[in-house]
Amino acid sequence: MSTHQIALLGLPVQLDRAGDRKRPCHGNRAFIAEGVAMYPYGLRCATCQKHRGWLSKPEAEFLLECITQFGPPEKPFTIRNIPNSHRGKRANTDGNAGLT
Repeated sequence: MSTHQIALLGLPVQLDRAGDRKRPCHGNRAFIAEGVAMYPYGLRCATCQKHRGWLSKPEAEFLLECITQFGPPEKPFTIRNIPNSHRGKRANTDGNAGLT
């Protein structure tokens, strides 16, 4: 496990994707967990540990860039849906990949 992976594991996040709004779980507060196979990271509910989704490699790289440049966040990053026009490529027009 690399130092970069360790930096993200356990990081709290706020989920604000369409599915999270339809099926919320404990206020949609989650944390970044270890992934499996092709998914480098998973997202787990901060309260009940239920699987809430996956964090893609581009999303993880963006978070790492933010942490490297600005330090650990004072409040959780918010993870949102990426518009269909940006799927499969990094969305850099607004400086984030579906994350704030």
